[in-house]
Amino acid sequence: MITGTGVPLETIIARHNAGDTPLEIHEGFPTVSIADVYSVIAYYLSNRKEVDAYVQRQKAHTGAIRERFESDPAIAAHLEEVRERIRQYRTAHEAGGANAGSESAT
Repeated sequence: MITGTGVPLETIIARHNAGDTPLEIHEGFPTVSIADVYSVIAYYLSNRKEVDAYVQRQKAHTGAIRERFESDPAIAAHLEEVRERIRQYRTAHEAGGANAGSESAT
């Protein structure tokens, strides 16, 4: 995690590796200063092997946590409820701005 930003280091690295410029990364994650974006990229380029290993460990750790939570029936049901609400929200807002505005007024 990049201190004080809520953005994981691996997110900045992934965006860099996907071809985003430092400015695009900063615009996508405005809590990360442009100076910090450049610092992360510079550190990554100087320590690629170690950072890549760290990113792989983080992915494995995150995957293990996700598996553990999603294997719990109560959590899995709650996640499905949340996903359904997100689908409904997106569908309502993609259908047109007029519907979205009237919903928030009620």
